[in-house]
Amino acid sequence: MVVGSLATIGLAGQNYLPVPVAVAAAVAIVGWSVLNIIDANFWACRAIAFLANVEAVYFSMEDRSALNPYLGAHPPYKLLDSLRHQMQAAIAILIIVIAYFVMEVDRRAIGGLAKHWSQSSIVTCILWSMPVVIGAGMLLIILDAKALRTADYLRFVTDSPGPGLTKTRAVVRGASLLDSVASDQIVDGKAVQGDLHNTLTHRLGRDKQASKVARGVVVAICVIWVLLILWR
Repeated sequence: MVVGSLATIGLAGQNYLPVPVAVAAAVAIVGWSVLNIIDANFWACRAIAFLANVEAVYFSMEDRSALNPYLGAHPPYKLLDSLRHQMQAAIAILIIVIAYFVMEVDRRAIGGLAKHWSQSSIVTCILWSMPVVIGAGMLLIILDAKALRTADYLRFVTDSPGPGLTKTRAVVRGASLLDSVASDQIVDGKAVQGDLHNTLTHRLGRDKQASKVARGVVVAICVIWVLLILWR
């Protein structure tokens, strides 16, 4: 991602690519990397959640104090440290790309941006708008992907909460879970995942709302952009 983004900017600096095309490509590469991070994080959390379900078969609530305070619990849906660092790098690269684009626009817009815009051809206006359009499109795709993966994880937590944990070490279940164990000796899987389920439900609502608001803002910006080109 870093190499690809900076390479496209380098091609623009060497005049092998038009600046707006290079910036649009760099923005698309950053967006693609963010989508990969979101997807990788989902599958990593899901894999850990699966292992938590397996752990719950063999351990009890008492074992939490001795072995792991999160035994049987699915992990919270947040970026793993390694993926968070990658996300931070992607944001840093995006800031550099935006700064480069703003500098190039400022360098070329002699006499003011409004005057330069009005004197440029429609093709030129469309070309220099590409980074903004591509960026807006990638933002919508990212927000939709984030909401989709939150929904996927919520579905997993809801449908596969695990077998629950026995309350004490004295109560033992076999791997087949066919051993007869009184229900009052088990903390139900849904109860174990209860806090996470509630958190994911609220987060999914926020993600959907953010996607909806962003879509409205992007549509409004596109309408204004078209009007500016037509009435220039």
